[in-house]
Amino acid sequence: MMGGFQNRGMAAPAPPPQQEIDFNSFDNETIKQHLQTRGLATNGDRQTLINRLKEEVNKAWSHYYSRNNTPTQYGGVNRMQGGFNNQYNQGFNNNQQPQPEGQGGQFNDQPKKKRRRKRKRSTMTDEERTKLEDERKVAKEAKEARKAENKKKELDAREKKRLKREAAAMRQAEMEQKQKQQKEKRQRSEVFVYFDMKAFSEQLMTALDPDGNRVNACNYDFSHKGFRVRFTDPDYASKCAHGATMSNPRAIQVPTNLQVLPAPIESHCVFFLDPCHAGHPEKVRAFAWVAEQGIETKTSDIKTLNLWKDSAVSSFSRFGNIVNVYRERGFIVIQYQTEQAAESMFDSLNENETLNAISLLFMKRGTPKKRDRIECDKKYPKLAKLKDKKPKAETENEDGDEEVKVQENSGETTVVETNTETKKEVAEEVE
Repeated sequence: MMGGFQNRGMAAPAPPPQQEIDFNSFDNETIKQHLQTRGLATNGDRQTLINRLKEEVNKAWSHYYSRNNTPTQYGGVNRMQGGFNNQYNQGFNNNQQPQPEGQGGQFNDQPKKKRRRKRKRSTMTDEERTKLEDERKVAKEAKEARKAENKKKELDAREKKRLKREAAAMRQAEMEQKQKQQKEKRQRSEVFVYFDMKAFSEQLMTALDPDGNRVNACNYDFSHKGFRVRFTDPDYASKCAHGATMSNPRAIQVPTNLQVLPAPIESHCVFFLDPCHAGHPEKVRAFAWVAEQGIETKTSDIKTLNLWKDSAVSSFSRFGNIVNVYRERGFIVIQYQTEQAAESMFDSLNENETLNAISLLFMKRGTPKKRDRIECDKKYPKLAKLKDKKPKAETENEDGDEEVKVQENSGETTVVETNTETKKEVAEEVE
């Protein structure tokens, strides 16, 4: 035969004997490289790696001998022999990594792809197929029935929950209505008698000093629960309290007139946010209007409230007779004599209406509650106040007594003594 061909009748040459390899001469990295090229795991200790490599080499020799027993038509034995020696003997003997396919060796030792098995034909009979199809239909119908039942349960649960919420809301509305009726019944049985501390102190001074030249000051002392009257001369004070003791105190009659008004009724009232409240967006303009009326202040005090009272009475009297105007929880409350007047005011006015060019915000029926105050603060929050760190100056009262004494030490001001007696009025007018 020409070239490398051989006759089919010729005996195949004997395969080379299996060579002994000293695996202990390889380092761990070389062993891991050999295992990695074969697609094997590289974890474990050295002995585990050596055993794994030995097992793989033995498999390779077994595969080689099994292939060598059936030589190919074109001298396959010699080709396999050369490729095997190049891939295993030469690589292990020279402590080198085996050469990949196509680089010196002709033997392809990669595992063959498994052939896809043909699908076996079913051997079931028509009766068995019909029975299986019937069972599948029954199972499907049972599944659909379970899904429909679960869907119905879900809808029933939602409907039950909705009815429960509606019932709770109805009970809440009934309870609020009942509470409102009880509250109005209690309010209708009450009246307010307003006591002006400042006016009473003036009347007391007139009773003690008809001529008006003996009494210098008359202020209410909360610690003694009484009025502190200061005379211009000690002799006048001695004559006023001459012979008075705990068992026989001196009595004095002070004529006074007190204002009596009905208590506010829930259905007769309308309230809105105080224009001078800290959370009102137009409070700067509101204080500017107060300043135009001749009152310089930066807080919503009793004098400021009286201005808004007079303005509200003149502006809202067109809806009906106003019984009272007062401030509660930071709101100005307009109390009418009838429920129809309050309803007419609430229906006629809205958030676009103004009082002295200031918007009427958060207008509602009834009297303010704590819940209204919380909701209003969320809608119109107050601005953070800046703390004034300036030191307090030394002041004197009209009598020449020092109210606050200060001591300067290395540029710092320290309060060392305070006298609480002052000409300033202690009590403001009761709202």
